[in-house]
Amino acid sequence: MAQPIRWMLALAFGALSTAALAGGDDYDPANDKDREGPVYFGFVRDANGAAVSGATVTLISTNGQKATLNSNAVGLYRTHINADTDPNTVTVSCAKDGYKQTRVQRRPSVAVAAMVETNCVLQRT
Repeated sequence: MAQPIRWMLALAFGALSTAALAGGDDYDPANDKDREGPVYFGFVRDANGAAVSGATVTLISTNGQKATLNSNAVGLYRTHINADTDPNTVTVSCAKDGYKQTRVQRRPSVAVAAMVETNCVLQRT
């Protein structure tokens, strides 16, 4: 899939309300106190590319900021961390019982600096 189309799809998923996504997700804009910072988002997939829902996604920065949430029914997660946090210092990990993490891929943000896409691949154990 072409890169611009991927971004458009990611932006469309990010713009949907949690009610519009089957299964919802942990992101609640009303409770997000750091909305001025970049959006951290991505997908949790298995080795075959299928969505892994209910995976625990943990984001930790070197300055101590931390966010933990779950992927939704389509494997999507999204959140913010403090606006003062350098996105290059944030690591993302994904976990779910019965799986092990095999890869974490951060996509370089060229067009939209306020969005950081990091995808996880989990393999059944």
